[in-house]
Amino acid sequence: MSTENESLMASFWPSRTLKIGARGRDDTPKNRPLVNVYLPDSQEVSKILLKEGLARPWRPREHADRCN
Repeated sequence: MSTENESLMASFWPSRTLKIGARGRDDTPKNRPLVNVYLPDSQEVSKILLKEGLARPWRPREHADRCN
């Protein structure tokens, strides 16, 4: 991870306190848990990462090469 990205990530949660909200399981054969991660001010981390271009949306039936 670049120094710029590390600074950005550290700015998201300086207190290092996160909340995890479980919201069920996916309907794939692996039956993975679906969770949301929230900052202390109730912002959802996934929305921030998507907005900053640091994440891609997950689509259950789409194979995505996560190495690119």
